Amino acid sequence: MRNAFAKVVTALAQADSSIVLLSGDIGNRLFDDFKAKCPKRFYNCGVAEANMMSMAAGLASSAAIGSALSEARARLATARDAFETGLDPGRAIAELRAARA
Repeated sequence: MRNAFAKVVTALAQADSSIVLLSGDIGNRLFDDFKAKCPKRFYNCGVAEANMMSMAAGLASSAAIGSALSEARARLATARDAFETGLDPGRAIAELRAARA
């Protein structure tokens, strides 16, 4: 699933410059192709999923599409809360994607 996500998000980002990829410190080489094709739109946020979701909300508020990937299911509820807290529902459009290995 991670490989499929990496392939699809890379293709989408090539077609849409508003897509920014935030990674929750999973297999850094997984996104080598994305980083090569869209180097200024990839951020490894480390093991800080709540902060990553706040970043995604901020990107969404600025008309960017923050696409976030993490494998830390136990921390996703806290991350989701941070994401929702940072959104202005009247203006923001964002995607939350979570995957397991």
